[in-house]
Amino acid sequence: MVLLSSFYKKRGTKKESEEPQNKYEFNIWANYLRSLRSPQTREKYRGRMKIFFDLIETEGVGIEDKSINFVKEASQNGSDWAFNRIYTFISHLLSKAERKEIVGSTVQNYIKSIRLFCELADIQISWKKLTRGLPKGKSYANDRIPTEEII
Repeated sequence: MVLLSSFYKKRGTKKESEEPQNKYEFNIWANYLRSLRSPQTREKYRGRMKIFFDLIETEGVGIEDKSINFVKEASQNGSDWAFNRIYTFISHLLSKAERKEIVGSTVQNYIKSIRLFCELADIQISWKKLTRGLPKGKSYANDRIPTEEII
């Protein structure tokens, strides 16, 4: 509640410079992390987003600043700008998959984390265009050797 108290207008005390430049500026990264329930998932998604922001060379000191700057750039330059950045990142992942440095399911996991971020930031991306033809992860059976008691 202390953080939000600075946003409430107190008769003549609020300056125009204190208003957020973007409606997502103060809450996009917090909303993203809050949407992930499991702590392990939260850490994996945070790491994947850090790699994404670093590879596309988003300005900012930390991952929160980079996420804010990415949303600002996407809102100023349109969703085509964001689409091109994500496409560049996916192309990088696909080249790593071709060299057998990563597997196809890793590419899918990166896309899931980026898609969630873009959905929460209201960045409209044509995900069918991006995900068409991507490698699928291998699915392993959940079988086990039957015990003597079962036989």
